[in-house]
Amino acid sequence: MQIKNNDAMNTNKENIFHISFVPIFQLAECEENSRAIEIFDYIAMSGRMTEFENEGEQYLKCANINPQAKALTGFLINSVKNETKMKLYYSNKLLPRDLRACLEHFKKTATIKLEPLEMVENKSSFDSIPETFSNFNSSLLKKNEKFKRYFNFLAGQLSDHFKKTSKNNINSSRLIIIGTSYPMFTNFFAFLSCLGIKTTWFEFFELSRLSIMKSQFKLSDHSDISLRLNRISKVIKEQNENSKNKIKIVHLFPKFSHYEIEDYYFSKNIEFPFLSLEYTGGGTLSERDRIRLESFVKI
Repeated sequence: MQIKNNDAMNTNKENIFHISFVPIFQLAECEENSRAIEIFDYIAMSGRMTEFENEGEQYLKCANINPQAKALTGFLINSVKNETKMKLYYSNKLLPRDLRACLEHFKKTATIKLEPLEMVENKSSFDSIPETFSNFNSSLLKKNEKFKRYFNFLAGQLSDHFKKTSKNNINSSRLIIIGTSYPMFTNFFAFLSCLGIKTTWFEFFELSRLSIMKSQFKLSDHSDISLRLNRISKVIKEQNENSKNKIKIVHLFPKFSHYEIEDYYFSKNIEFPFLSLEYTGGGTLSERDRIRLESFVKI
């Protein structure tokens, strides 16, 4: 179901949102937070991504900035105009600085309450978790009700993707999707389904799944690029050993952001077919994006 306009938000009571990345265990710690909708997931579902990006760009008076910053700013401006009451949770340690800078413009807005969440580091480790890395499938998605609650639109896209690729040819490529920011391409998984390509590991989902339990998640799982490379390399090794299918990696990230530096690091250190797919705005894959992605998975 798509929300066609911002009026779909409840104007009589406070709407609760959060901005990725916030560990799910923090959102679930109180009843109010458990109603929090991920803000980019909501924007994607609204069908107004481009509109918000354009409005945000005009307000910020800068074209060459992270399109997530544009979309966030445009959405908040629209909410202020509609006098929509909103509480917005974010992580002081995990929210990128450009998005935090956007929030500064709305600190004194009467209808928007900004709520930073502090996280105390624990001694858990991704490597200590016994569950296999390469089990991203419809069954795993169904088990994670909290992910579906906070990422309703994305969970729906993934569910449809699994249904359409469940009977793929065993010799087709297997795709590993990396990136720690919310995937802004609203038709990415639908396009993969059209190509008949299975997604066998999705870093953003895996981080969200791990963050359901406080004992299983630590900040470095998200922010330590060396640890992430080690994790991704283990996934690739495991899948390469257990399958005859070709393993390929796609990195999803927004352009004009620190993620571009991460992309260079990963592309130089991953020795498997690697595609950098940067989101420049517009909500969907451009014609150029579709050509690059199709060529990459089929060659």
